[in-house]
Amino acid sequence: MQPHAERSKPTGVTVLSRALEAKGAEVPPEGARFILDLGLREEDKKRMLDLLARQQQGGIPDEEREELESYIQADNLLSILKAKALLALKKAGQEP
Repeated sequence: MQPHAERSKPTGVTVLSRALEAKGAEVPPEGARFILDLGLREEDKKRMLDLLARQQQGGIPDEEREELESYIQADNLLSILKAKALLALKKAGQEP
């Protein structure tokens, strides 16, 4: 019997990233451009930066740490989607 490998709990970002890989289809150019235009709202960016700064200055309560983690996960997901969109445009021979 093999020992069970320690597995970390998957995040929404990792699960969605795997779902996108499983789909296997290329993003059409118009879809890729739509994805590239996505981004966090200004108020969300400001809140995330505020939480990051306060975390670095001495910590934040658990509730705010969870909120910060949600912002980071959303930003990571957007980065993954945008990378896939750029690759799709490149494969289609188009500029972003």
